[in-house]
Amino acid sequence: WADAHEGIQPQFLAPYIEPNTHVSVIFTTLTPSITETESLTTNPVTELVALTVPSSLTPDEQKKLNADLIDFRAALTEKLPEDGRPKSWAMGQVERPGTLEHEKSPSGQAVLHLLAVGWESVDVHKAARETEEFKRTIAPIREKAIPSVPPLGMKHVSFRKF
Repeated sequence: WADAHEGIQPQFLAPYIEPNTHVSVIFTTLTPSITETESLTTNPVTELVALTVPSSLTPDEQKKLNADLIDFRAALTEKLPEDGRPKSWAMGQVERPGTLEHEKSPSGQAVLHLLAVGWESVDVHKAARETEEFKRTIAPIREKAIPSVPPLGMKHVSFRKF
C-alpha cells in the first residue's frame, strides 16, 4: 500500500491471503496522504469503500458529488458523538484504472472513489450507520452511486505494518 505511483506487487501478498484469491489492483492518491500518517496501520479496523459512479456524470454533478462526500465526512467526523466517530478518514478518486466497464452505468463505464475510514470496531461502524447524520448525508451520494464492481465494494480490514 502506498500511493498512485507505487505500491506492493500483488504476488508479495500471497503469504497473507487465502489461496486462489483474486487480487484487484487500483491506484489512488488519498487525502490526507497515507504517507503522512500511520492511521491505516493504527486503526483497529478500516472500512474500505469503492464508491462507484457512472463516468457520464456532468462536471456539475461531479462537483456536487465531491461536495456531498465532504459533507458526509464532516457529519461523521464532527457531528457524531465522539465515541461513535471514525478514527480517521482518507478518500480519493481512483486514478488507475481511470474507468471500469460497468453494465449499470448509462455510459457503460464507471469511475471509482476510494474511501478508507478508520473505526474503533465494526460494531461502532454499524452503529454510526444507524444515526440520522449518516442516513441524511449518505442519501445524496447513494442517489448517484451504482452497484460496486465485483469484487470491490465495502470491506472491513485490519492493516498491519511489517
